[in-house]
Amino acid sequence: MPFLSHGGNSLRYDRAGAGLPMLFIHGLMGNHTFWDRQLDLRKHVQVLRMDLRGHGDSSKPRGSYAMATLATDVQHLVGALGLQRCVLVGWSMGGVVALEAVRLLGDKVAGLVLVCTTPCPAPADATPPGFTPQQQQEHLSSLDADYKAFARELAGRLFHAEQAALVQWVAQQLLRTPSYVARAALEGFFAADRRDVLRSLAVPTLVCHGRHDAVIPF
Repeated sequence: MPFLSHGGNSLRYDRAGAGLPMLFIHGLMGNHTFWDRQLDLRKHVQVLRMDLRGHGDSSKPRGSYAMATLATDVQHLVGALGLQRCVLVGWSMGGVVALEAVRLLGDKVAGLVLVCTTPCPAPADATPPGFTPQQQQEHLSSLDADYKAFARELAGRLFHAEQAALVQWVAQQLLRTPSYVARAALEGFFAADRRDVLRSLAVPTLVCHGRHDAVIPF
């Protein structure tokens, strides 16, 4: 269970396999274990997984959880491990963090995979409708009112309800993130707009999205 220190925070990560590094970035309230099913890729590439600050086994400071702040954790990991080139894989909120990290890492990014995410969570010019101000406030109010219920509801939206054991496990993992971290990160997610990064992308990029995604609609 290796850790790195960044700005006084301890960051949990692990690595397996060899070859081109693929760094997997989890979503809101998640952690590195959400990528357990991708570990088989270590037969072909080097699989790197991390817990962003506030999540999993990493430090849980109070303060900013803006997407740009979380992206500095990714930047620090890449630098500390001496990676010259890597592929970033970001799911949901992790996709926005990945887009921020592309801006920070420049030509160290060899490729990008965006999974069920969006560059601009709130409605904006020339983009499909996102989370309206009313919806944002509803989510934040729900989180504040009953955090355990919020986590259970989110788990049920992330995966099909008939996968009861998986949904229960996901809810347990989500609740490892303190409510103050979840709220700050959710506010940071809603405030993000990384459409400018999309316009300048010059690396192979794969966009994956579930047709029945109930969190960020297809």
